[in-house]
Amino acid sequence: MNRFITVFCLLVTPTFAGCRGEVGEFPTVPVALKFVHQGQPLEGASVTMVNASDYGKPIVAVGKTGSDGVAKMQTYTPGDGAVKGDHVVMVSKVSMDGNEAPVADVESEDYDPNVAPDNDASHLIPFKYSTQNSGLTLSVGDSPVEEEFELTD
Repeated sequence: MNRFITVFCLLVTPTFAGCRGEVGEFPTVPVALKFVHQGQPLEGASVTMVNASDYGKPIVAVGKTGSDGVAKMQTYTPGDGAVKGDHVVMVSKVSMDGNEAPVADVESEDYDPNVAPDNDASHLIPFKYSTQNSGLTLSVGDSPVEEEFELTD
């Protein structure tokens, strides 16, 4: 019986040791992005980072800014960050008839990917920042990233 346990441990331990800490297809690095608009932290904005060249397919990280204007990015799990490499950063904040548009969490019951945005939505920051031509870029290396972006009109 002892020999069985020894063989089992020798075979299984390396398998799990190689997987420790890896949740998704590619390893991630923590990323926290702060956005400032008109001298104030940008609260409630949706943030997207896209790495389109380093992995043979686009790898996307998303986040939402808090009252401090900071978004902790997520690729696979909350706060895990983004994959290494160069990213285009996009940020958007819209209003519906003077009220901030609610952003349903992908995992919530209110989320519906087939619903088109309301035509009455107005952008609270310049629209250019919500496109791949935002002019905002970020390089992610081996160390956690904390970066601040000042958005201008």
